[in-house]
Amino acid sequence: MRTPNQPLAARDPLSPFGKPANTDRKRGEIISAASELFNAVGARTTTLQDVAESLNKTKTSLYHYVKTKEELIFLCYRQSCIAIGELLERADRAKTGRTKILLTYHLHAMDWLEIQQGKRAHWAVLNEIPLLASEHREEIENRYIKLVLKMRSFVVLGLQDGSISLSSRTPAALCVFGLLGWMNAWLPNVGVKRLEATLPRLGELLSSGIAAEHDHAPLSATLLAKHEHSVVSPLRKSEHDLKLEAFLRSGTRLFNQCGYKGVSVDLITQSLGVTKGAFYYYIKNKDDLLDQCFIRTFSIIDYWQNHAKNVGTTGLEMLQIALYGLFATQQSSDGILIRSALMQSLPSDRHLVHNVDLKKVRQNFIFMIRKGKADGSIRETDTSVTVNVLLGLIDSSVDYSVWRPEDNPADAARQYFEPVLFGLGG
Repeated sequence: MRTPNQPLAARDPLSPFGKPANTDRKRGEIISAASELFNAVGARTTTLQDVAESLNKTKTSLYHYVKTKEELIFLCYRQSCIAIGELLERADRAKTGRTKILLTYHLHAMDWLEIQQGKRAHWAVLNEIPLLASEHREEIENRYIKLVLKMRSFVVLGLQDGSISLSSRTPAALCVFGLLGWMNAWLPNVGVKRLEATLPRLGELLSSGIAAEHDHAPLSATLLAKHEHSVVSPLRKSEHDLKLEAFLRSGTRLFNQCGYKGVSVDLITQSLGVTKGAFYYYIKNKDDLLDQCFIRTFSIIDYWQNHAKNVGTTGLEMLQIALYGLFATQQSSDGILIRSALMQSLPSDRHLVHNVDLKKVRQNFIFMIRKGKADGSIRETDTSVTVNVLLGLIDSSVDYSVWRPEDNPADAARQYFEPVLFGLGG
């Protein structure tokens, strides 16, 4: 029994019965569940009701922990920045710049495995930062910049210690950092059972690259420049088609930023300063807009891949021409390509159609890789891993101009793809 002068026992800060600890734990569960849904269908597409149902809770019960979905997106993104920051700090224990980068991917894959095993919380891919409220966006952007700069410090160290041989710092850092986000989409396709066998192939690809020879400029600049103007120009020429193209460029940009549910006809028309009548003259509805955005994207990819096969003399040249051209399109006034993750928002029949389109894109890259292996320009690599890495880099290259708006697209493309085409070197 406690005597009158005996002090009360101090509260255990880790006690699960304490209200602050319990609140933080439950909020963490909500953030993890929401992050998993954001990665699957997009932040703007996910509703608070979706999050509540995934936790077998009511929507009302969530309001004790988060006030709005905007706040929930912010909390998820902040937690993602913290998780990536901790990941990079663990990788920073390696000695050389090269091993720090390679360890980053290995640790990320191991973290993903623990997520699948329920040992670690999910974290959201940072795809929709521009849509956050200004005060939230500023904090997440500042955190994101610090993460990219941390990865850049690995590249810089590698150049200094001789473990990396690249011609650029920031473009290379944007490439290797962009692959981190891509891994979140790729790893579920690999699966837990195949992860152990596949992960070393990714590390080997990044370490040694695709090219058989580590000559960083085997593609003649004139070979690409000769065709730049014709390829980057709009695919449609008539006045009607140019107006439709404007809707598709705007739609692609907004779908990429806002997700399917975050885009409305009002938003599209406001972005172009036109009436709804003008929209419906060219496009049936939002589903039709998304479908046509994919038709446009696959048409551009098909154009570049066919152009590369017609112009390139080796498999490596074909890959470079296709990749550099798609990168240039992403940075040009012709507009960006729609993110592949948005395919899951298509109606089922159109999803099947565009899955066939995506399969064709993969087959074209496989053709180039196999030709390169046959003609000696591409070394023996895991073709499936290689194609997935290339598709991931094309997807993430849409954000390049945010960081380096002044760069010449042709030079930037060579520097951006250099770590994958020619390896980290050293």
